[in-house]
Amino acid sequence: MRPSGPTRITLSVFEREAQAIARLKYPHIVTLYRYGEADGLLYLAMEYIEGADLAEILAGYRADQALMPAARAGQIIRPICLALDYAHQQELSTGMSNPLTSCSTRRAALF
Repeated sequence: MRPSGPTRITLSVFEREAQAIARLKYPHIVTLYRYGEADGLLYLAMEYIEGADLAEILAGYRADQALMPAARAGQIIRPICLALDYAHQQELSTGMSNPLTSCSTRRAALF
């Protein structure tokens, strides 16, 4: 069953958040190329970053019953914190920072 589509209020909030995200230009934040509505579904078309997301990385340590070395944790956490700081300086806090939206790549950790 397909939802009936976004309400005007939901669409307005989505568009405002998407416009704010699209303005963010920072090395550790993926680029938002396009957003919109198609067939009653809202979408974001974002930069593709090759690599594992943070949830996958953490699951690997959990499966091995191992702790992440402090140096590795710092390599991941620092760029995420810098990106969040930048977003807050731009007066944006989307609530989108979580293990599924944080990635680790050859470039760096990304938000």
